[in-house]
Amino acid sequence: HTDSVLSLSTALWDPKLFASSSKDNTFIIWHVDFNDGEEIKVEKVGIATGHTNNVTRIRYSNGSKHRFIVSVSNDTTIKLWPLKNFKEKTENLKLQSSATLVAHAKDITCLDISLNDRLCVTGSMDKTAKLWHIDTDKMHFTIGGMLSGHRRGVWDARFSPTTQAVITCSGDCMIRIFSLPNRDCIATLAGHPSAVLNGAIVNSGKQIISADSGGLLKIWDIAANECITTVEAHDEKIWALQMTNDESRLATASSDGRIRIWEDISEKKREEEERNRVEKAHSEQVLTNLMQQNHYAEALAFSLTLTRPYSCLKIVQGMMELKSNELHSAVKKLRSEELVVLLHFAAQWNTNSRTADVAQLVLYCVLHSFSPEELLKMPNFASVIEAYVPYTTRHFDRLTRARQNAAFLDYTLAQMSLSNL
Repeated sequence: HTDSVLSLSTALWDPKLFASSSKDNTFIIWHVDFNDGEEIKVEKVGIATGHTNNVTRIRYSNGSKHRFIVSVSNDTTIKLWPLKNFKEKTENLKLQSSATLVAHAKDITCLDISLNDRLCVTGSMDKTAKLWHIDTDKMHFTIGGMLSGHRRGVWDARFSPTTQAVITCSGDCMIRIFSLPNRDCIATLAGHPSAVLNGAIVNSGKQIISADSGGLLKIWDIAANECITTVEAHDEKIWALQMTNDESRLATASSDGRIRIWEDISEKKREEEERNRVEKAHSEQVLTNLMQQNHYAEALAFSLTLTRPYSCLKIVQGMMELKSNELHSAVKKLRSEELVVLLHFAAQWNTNSRTADVAQLVLYCVLHSFSPEELLKMPNFASVIEAYVPYTTRHFDRLTRARQNAAFLDYTLAQMSLSNL
């Protein structure tokens, strides 16, 4: 090419072929020779001329039965290039277009071909996307309908691989989903803060991945019409977004000079969540069994290793109901790290008047079970005590007032009894 390359497309039916389009008004077909252990060789085997402006997008046909390339350009035209007689080993074969149509009123920005090669969709700065029927026998185009509704130019338009739908991405920060049978807009997704430049339907038509000019990637739940994940993927515009065939990885390219590969970890997260759920259920059962068997000391230590404040509170309350020294004995047996966790829990309980008595009893047992030197060696012990002080002062003042009120009530009753005499 003699100018910037704007688009690439690979042939699914021949991994050795790819095509590139350029601002030099042409696109070129290349043959890649993969030699084992040797340098990869790339040879130009075909060239297409005919556009009068930048060739913005090209796409190979998906099937091998009727092979062709579709190209669109800033000259507002769409062209169909048959590859029936194309041979890989031919050098610089000049392609001939079989169909040319003026597709839009302004620059054409995007192009996609349906999996069955019967439809293609184009998007333009004229704020519309258009569908085109492809007659693979005659190698001609016919208009298939217009998809309208955007308030600014359309930057990307793509078919769903599993459903009869097309998505369009626009400079108005919106993503629209259109039904192919009736050409109606069935959903509008809003949430991008800047122009949406790319989009793709994934996960069997259940989700959309989109990229904008601010470098953000978003994942949308189509059924709920809401964004479920936002990732700061790049520092500048994301100009390209492509999924692998198995949808396990995603590639993005940006004007920040970076190409990034993203891995789909949804299945791993689901497996991890299921594993955590099973572990939680098992832990709950172990804890319940220990409490039912009145093994409170073991239950206390186990709940501290799980870091569960509420379960720990219930265990301590159970020990208090026994009116024995079991809590004191259990606290003595705790390791230093378990003791620190218990004190942190107790500091939280101390903030509530309903559980302050439990917190105070825990602190009492700790202070009477360990020497000051041992306690000061524990990490963050001083900060825990500092957290205790203000709420303990409040509880003390509240109890003092209650005691004074009770004494006043006793005095009043005594005076009433004397007057009756």
